[in-house]
Amino acid sequence: MSEQAPKNEKQVAPLNMLKSIDDFFQQSFNRSPLHSLFDQPIPIKVEDLEDGFFVKAQLPGIHKSQIELNVYHHAVQIIIYQDKAISSTHNHYEKRERTIGVPFLIDYEHVQAQYQNGLLTIKLLPKKKAIQIET
Repeated sequence: MSEQAPKNEKQVAPLNMLKSIDDFFQQSFNRSPLHSLFDQPIPIKVEDLEDGFFVKAQLPGIHKSQIELNVYHHAVQIIIYQDKAISSTHNHYEKRERTIGVPFLIDYEHVQAQYQNGLLTIKLLPKKKAIQIET
């Protein structure tokens, strides 16, 4: 059976110093506007169904006016704008975004979006062009 030697001040001091350094950087990071860069991404669920390609995003506590949607050839982008209070005298503006790629060219004319009870649903259809075959 072995006995552990009691920790002396020389062994504990480096641990306390490392914890102090870690605490300093963590507190600085939490106050930094860069902190929002490391927020969780916007949670989404993608469904490829017969009647369309659906992107669903859970956005609890977000008002419709805080949401921006951009549609590109092969992707849809969701942007959320929020004001965050840093202290009683300072606010900062936060922007979170998520881009979802799709395996087809999106038909801009038929994109539909609905926001209800914190759930954003975007319906995308592939752009199709009928081509007649000559004989």
